[in-house]
Amino acid sequence: MFTITQMTQLIEVAKKGSIKVSSVNLCISESALSMCIARLEKKLGFRLFFKKNHCLYITEDSKPLFALFSEMLVKEKELEEKIAEIKKTPINLLRVAIQDSVAPYISPELYLKLAKEPNLKCTFTQCDSTSLVKRLVDGEIEFGILLKGNKPTGFQEKLLYADEMVGYLSPLCAEKGGFNPRRIVSKKAIIMSQAQNHQKSRQKKEENPLFEGFTYESLIHYVDLIGGYTLIPKIQMDYMNEEQRSRVRPILESHYKQRHVCLVYRKKSGQEQEYFLNLLTESIGDIVKIQQLKVEKLL
Repeated sequence: MFTITQMTQLIEVAKKGSIKVSSVNLCISESALSMCIARLEKKLGFRLFFKKNHCLYITEDSKPLFALFSEMLVKEKELEEKIAEIKKTPINLLRVAIQDSVAPYISPELYLKLAKEPNLKCTFTQCDSTSLVKRLVDGEIEFGILLKGNKPTGFQEKLLYADEMVGYLSPLCAEKGGFNPRRIVSKKAIIMSQAQNHQKSRQKKEENPLFEGFTYESLIHYVDLIGGYTLIPKIQMDYMNEEQRSRVRPILESHYKQRHVCLVYRKKSGQEQEYFLNLLTESIGDIVKIQQLKVEKLL
């Protein structure tokens, strides 16, 4: 009902007790100020001021209103000061790249978590490990999230979490019994890069590509299509249907049973990097815990 301008004008008149003096202080004409008060009084249905000895005073009925006006103007000032303070605060830029075989699990949730952080602007890139390492070395990104063992010389590596791996069989492979979880040979298993390369080649030949994106859903689709098998993190089961989950097998070979996801970065002094490290570590830890709990309920 009342704008900030109107409340400011009314408080000024109440303080000075004069339309003439208030109009000068407010940089508004006397007639315009008088008209504003008259319109508000008509809208309210009661008087805001009464005149005595050539001076304006607040009526008894309007005193509660003026008390609220004063409180609201104080809050308005606090709000303006807070906005000015935020504008002066520098924006921290966080540039992160995530290995394509890891990204499907953490990228969406991580982006949403970091987007809520004040004064933080994030850029995300999804790429293979070779491209990711090159971006780190060239200084295009500050942090890389990738599998252990890919750290370039001179960089730090911090373990984020360990994925328990399982075998996924296509319907054809499951029917033939062509998968031995005790004797995995990685070269015989379909991996993410093969599905991606297949997608790229199909996109050139067909108007409607076979896969929509480089995700584990794409990998599973490809494995089903060619009748093979693949190794996937156990938490992928959260995204499977019942029929697909029935074709998941445990892996007993220790070499293939786990993969370790790490945060790789070039060590720098200062509080900013420490802030980023804690933020990424805690956020990803929360995401993985939630996903692992979901998978446990499925088993």
